[in-house]
Amino acid sequence: SGIRRLMTERLDAAARTQLASLVQDATAQGRTRRQINVDTIMDAIGGAAMYAVCVRGIGDTEQDIERAADDLADLILRGLLDR
Repeated sequence: SGIRRLMTERLDAAARTQLASLVQDATAQGRTRRQINVDTIMDAIGGAAMYAVCVRGIGDTEQDIERAADDLADLILRGLLDR
């Protein structure tokens, strides 16, 4: 529906704006790589969240949600490779 699309666009835009600000601040402080793409980060978060809920069935308990969120945050913030 139109209202759903409008709400999604507004919420997504607000979240992307907030994330972009956080990434920009962290980059200015030398805490992130300069090539960070905020859209890719948002896609990774959204895609991982949808997959976790729809395919893996995460969400039965608050602990499941917290653990999945912590694992995803760790992967995004620290990456996959051991450096």
